[in-house]
Amino acid sequence: MGNWVFIVFCLSALALVLLGLGVSLYMVFFKMEKILKCLDRCQGINVLKSMMRNTPQGRFYILNTVSSILSNPSIYLQDGRADPEDIENFPENLRRWIKIADQLTFIGGVGFFALFFIMVLFGWKPSSTTQAEWMLIKGMALCLGLMVLCACVYMYVAFFKIDEIEKNLSRCLFISRHQQFTGNGLRGRVNRLTTISGALHSPKNVRVGDVNQDDIDNFPPHLRRWIRLPLITFMALGLVLLVLAIAHKSLD
Repeated sequence: MGNWVFIVFCLSALALVLLGLGVSLYMVFFKMEKILKCLDRCQGINVLKSMMRNTPQGRFYILNTVSSILSNPSIYLQDGRADPEDIENFPENLRRWIKIADQLTFIGGVGFFALFFIMVLFGWKPSSTTQAEWMLIKGMALCLGLMVLCACVYMYVAFFKIDEIEKNLSRCLFISRHQQFTGNGLRGRVNRLTTISGALHSPKNVRVGDVNQDDIDNFPPHLRRWIRLPLITFMALGLVLLVLAIAHKSLD
């Protein structure tokens, strides 16, 4: 019985995350034009459109910002980054789908982390599990825990290193625009750091004229490592997690 509970819990959490990402992909590729049209008087969205190219990465970033505006409109209305009429008249069906995507991904992610803490902190082990299977499960749980640690490091950089990072990119126009647009909250700082990471990795994804190549070339290596290492480690752990999951499946 315990083994089935474990399997159902894992599959349910994974299904929620994948479903949330699927809904986000659908919104990005098939509903983005309608979303932008409904928010065409929001200054913040217009600034963001002028900065980001029409790439999947840029569309995901815009959708994330739209979600932030719709969930916390007061922050954006106070400084004029959002239009009250656009927010009020935003189609309810689109608002619902954006909210569903966020909630599904969040609940699924929390489910995975809850599973990790249950196994590691309380030593819970599903019944009828062989030693090899249990070692793979513990390896997957360890990967999840380290991925959480990478996310925490990334948030540390967003809170305590972002000012120094932006100072070294002061001639890049997208920096000043993002500072004005995103604000200094947790989500705003993480958004700014993510945009900077994308600009350092692929400057061509940012519109011509918004990036100063000298700032990119002379960006301090230690700050570049602070930005890249958590992201690269996170993706590498995700790949290891996938390999362990495949190996565990092959033992069935």
